[in-house]
Amino acid sequence: MGNNLNVNAHAGEFDIRHEPQNSRFALYRDGEAIAIASYDEHDGIRDFNHTEVEKRHRGQGLSTPLIAYALATTRSQGFDIKPSCTAIAHYIAKKPKY
Repeated sequence: MGNNLNVNAHAGEFDIRHEPQNSRFALYRDGEAIAIASYDEHDGIRDFNHTEVEKRHRGQGLSTPLIAYALATTRSQGFDIKPSCTAIAHYIAKKPKY
């Protein structure tokens, strides 16, 4: 997987980027980060500890593609996943392959 994903969905067109320098995945629309999934890395584990969608963009289903991309990228990079964030934990409960 590359560091970016361009998606055209019901919520409009957006980009999802992995920003390792900021320990996060971010969903951008029109150049603005409107959703993030933050993590800490240690001992081969990527611990997702916070997911947030800006208030004015909530309810548009933006966390789902962000989380899906973050988890798929994390797995492809050989990390184990620790879902400290409840949004990540709920997603994993529905998609047990992670």
